[in-house]
Amino acid sequence: MLRFLGRRSAFYEEQNNAYFMDGDRIVFIDCAMYGFHVIRKTGLEELAKAAGSAQDIREIAVLVTHTHGDHVGGIPMLIHYAYYIMKKYVTVVVPSGELRDEMNFLLEKLEGCDLGAYRVITVEETDYDWLKAAIPTDHAPGLAGKCFGYQLELGGKNVLYTGDTNTIEPFLPYLTNGSVLYTEVSAYDVPVHLYVEKLLVQADFFKERQTEIYLMHMDDEETILEKTRAAGFKPAPLYHG
Repeated sequence: MLRFLGRRSAFYEEQNNAYFMDGDRIVFIDCAMYGFHVIRKTGLEELAKAAGSAQDIREIAVLVTHTHGDHVGGIPMLIHYAYYIMKKYVTVVVPSGELRDEMNFLLEKLEGCDLGAYRVITVEETDYDWLKAAIPTDHAPGLAGKCFGYQLELGGKNVLYTGDTNTIEPFLPYLTNGSVLYTEVSAYDVPVHLYVEKLLVQADFFKERQTEIYLMHMDDEETILEKTRAAGFKPAPLYHG
């Protein structure tokens, strides 16, 4: 399903970064600067191999959840590196027209990425059959209306990815039986992240729907995993070279 280059929160080195394979396309969900350096050091082929693919990679895609630096900070460098070193094209997918304008400003005006190296498109403009929906959620007040998760269909499974969120509620209607949920979680009761105790309130709901739960963007991994062990929640699987 998804593999992670890192599964920690913003103030850690191993910042949250997931990926999967779509034929000859490698798809990253966000791209932290940490994630970029893992990509650079590991190589796309090794990442693809770890995900069970032996295909040569033609294209790189990045799904953006929101524009905080630990989620988009590595995208400009990935575009530069893909263009000049790997000779690959990058497609950046955003959930809304507003975010398309903001990402274009970042990549073209601030970072000076070559216009022939990438494109920024909205979810509605894609033809990816695995990309089912962008799901609006609440995260930081300064980014109100601009934070999203995703519904994907991967390997015949309904997959939900929360991105950064302070609530699990927007994702619950998308949880069909046998779904896989990758959710952020915090050990602390703060306004901008999903407190672990609030996630545990839904444990019976998840169990009834036979939902696999994988935890990501963790700020205190040891505490979180200890609190959620009895509920059967698991840490998001890390890539190991």
